[in-house]
Amino acid sequence: MSLYLAMIGKSYRKHLAYRSEVWVRIEIGVIWIGIQVAVWQALIGSSEVDGITLPDMITYAILNTVMALAMMDRSLAELDQKIRSGDIAVDLIKPFHYPLTLVADGLGRSLFSALFSVTPTLLLAALFFGFQAPASAGNAAAFVLSFVIALSISFAVACLVGMLGFYFLATFHFQWALGALRTLFAGTMVPLWFYPDGLRTLANVLPFQFLAFFPAATWMGELSGPEIARSPLASAGRLPCLGSAGGCGRASSAASWSREAEG
Repeated sequence: MSLYLAMIGKSYRKHLAYRSEVWVRIEIGVIWIGIQVAVWQALIGSSEVDGITLPDMITYAILNTVMALAMMDRSLAELDQKIRSGDIAVDLIKPFHYPLTLVADGLGRSLFSALFSVTPTLLLAALFFGFQAPASAGNAAAFVLSFVIALSISFAVACLVGMLGFYFLATFHFQWALGALRTLFAGTMVPLWFYPDGLRTLANVLPFQFLAFFPAATWMGELSGPEIARSPLASAGRLPCLGSAGGCGRASSAASWSREAEG
């Protein structure tokens, strides 16, 4: 355990060196929020749609933008680079569990992002555009739990897609597809409550809604008590499935590499 804690600290210190990147991410985050605010001002204005007002959508846009900054899906790009360069072979023979090293690296990166990207972006966005407090203390607590689950799902999905790199030697096309699916079914830009019934039903089956829509809607109080209580259990139930799939993929990939080496 101490080894992986040290890896978290190492990852955090590594990202401290990229200070210019922090400023760029903050600027891009605030600009992106401003674009979304302008769009919702044009669509909603001073009226409301299905009980949703402009301040609600501003809060929704801010929450989704800052949560995206802290997600643990950037492990996919790192895994893709190591597979293409062959450095993954060195990592796999080291005397520790490689997926746990990815978790440690992702946690260190997310901690750094939370302190130096998420917090400044949230404060600036709240200053420029306004930001609503959580609907209640219970909603705030549920939001924290749902955000932790979102981090776990983002990492599990990234690793599951990353396993495909062992067979295709590149995952950039899968990354594009994953980004499109997340944009559509996570509700990052348009909340799922505006979706037609058929598309909403499909989004409820997939895990992407727990990356954006569910935490934001929980914060805003747009979900009922039973929905808040039931959805984290459903999302947490997806984690063993994603983990098992990733484990099978990793074992199959290792066997494939072993056969190639013997050949």
